[in-house]
This record gives sequence, C-alpha cells and structure tokens, in this order.
Amino acid sequence: MRSQPSRKLRAMSPEPPQPAAAARRARAQRIHALRLRVVALGVAIFLAAWVVISVRLETGHDPALANDLAPVATQAADPDTTSDLSDDATSQQAWPSTTSSSEPAASGPATVTTRQS
Repeated sequence: MRSQPSRKLRAMSPEPPQPAAAARRARAQRIHALRLRVVALGVAIFLAAWVVISVRLETGHDPALANDLAPVATQAADPDTTSDLSDDATSQQAWPSTTSSSEPAASGPATVTTRQS
C-alpha cells in the first residue's frame, strides 16, 4: 500500500549553483567594481582640481586680482610742474594751497576707482 508519495531525502552535499545564479552574481560584482572605480575617479578629479587651485592662489596667481581689463587712462603730467620742482614758484603752482583760496584746485591727484565692493 503505497498511497503516499515517498519523500526525497536531501543530499549530504549542497547542490551545485545554477549557471544563471552564478552569472547574476558575477554581473553584480562587476557592476559594484565599476561603481567603485567611477566614485574613486570622481573624488580624485575633485581633489586634483582643489590642489591646483590652492597652489595657484598660494603662489600669488589669483585670477580675481589679474589685470586683464583695459588699462585705466592716467592723467598726463603737466610739463610746467615736472620741469623743475626745486623752483619755489613752480612747486607752488603744482600744489595750490587749499586754505588760501575757495576755488577748487584745477590740477591735483586723479580720482582712484577700485573694483572692490
């Protein structure tokens, strides 16, 4: 009387892995390794950029302070004031006294404009 199916006993050794499961594990390992390489490359590029920037700034090559703008027009020197500064009359003409007259000085230092905020 065998009405019940017989139960199959387990093997003492594990079954060999399925080829599809092994392929999935190998693919997952390759993807993981690729992701690690991409992250490592990104961090390396970021650090290299910061090192280059900090070295440039520390050596005095600050691009914010570069003089790449058009040169500022300077005031031409007055030939009367630069010819002989040892003469008292000439030096008095070059730098008029601000206390003796109420008129604004015609010549004087040029206005300085900076680009700082």
